[in-house]
Amino acid sequence: GVPASLLTGPAVLGVGLAAAGAIAIKMAMDMQSADATIATSAGISTKAATDIGNAFLGTAGTTEFSGQAMATAFGTVAGQLKSANGAALTTKQSLDFVTASGTLATASGVSLGTATSTLAATMQAFQIPLKGASDATNVLFNVSNATGQGVDTVGASLDKLRAKLGDAAPPLSQLGAFMVDLTN
Repeated sequence: GVPASLLTGPAVLGVGLAAAGAIAIKMAMDMQSADATIATSAGISTKAATDIGNAFLGTAGTTEFSGQAMATAFGTVAGQLKSANGAALTTKQSLDFVTASGTLATASGVSLGTATSTLAATMQAFQIPLKGASDATNVLFNVSNATGQGVDTVGASLDKLRAKLGDAAPPLSQLGAFMVDLTN
C-alpha cells in the first residue's frame, strides 16, 4: 500500500531487507521441519537429526541440491535405511547415502526424492550395505541407460525380480546385466 514514489533509496532497501528476512525465516522453518522428519523417521534425537541436516547444509556449492532438499529426501527413507542397517545411520553414512542419491538423480535426470527412494529400496531388497550405495547407483544408472527405462522403473523391476527369485537371486550387478541382455 505504499506509493511507488515514496519507495526510493533507503525505503527500497528496507523493503528488500524485509523480504529477504521473510525468505530466510521460511527457509529455516522448512529445514527445521525436514530435520524433524528425519528424527521421527529414523527414531533418533532431534540433535542427531539436526547434525545430519547441518551436514547436508554444509554441501552448499558442491551439489546442485539444497541442504533442505537433501534433508527432505533423506527423511522419507531414514527409517527404511535404519531397518536395513540395523541401526540409525551416522551423520557420515547419511551424507554418503544422499551424495550417492544426488549423483543418481543428476546423472539420470530424476528428482532427488525419486533417486533416494529407488536407491534405498534396491539396497534393502538386495541387502546391500551402506558402503555399497555408489556401486548400486552405478548399476541402476547403467541399466537404465542400456534399457531406456527410467531409474525408478529399473529399480522396481530389479526389486521384483529379486523377490521372485529369493535366495537363488544373483547379485544386483548380475541381475542388472541380465535385464540388459533381455532388452537387447
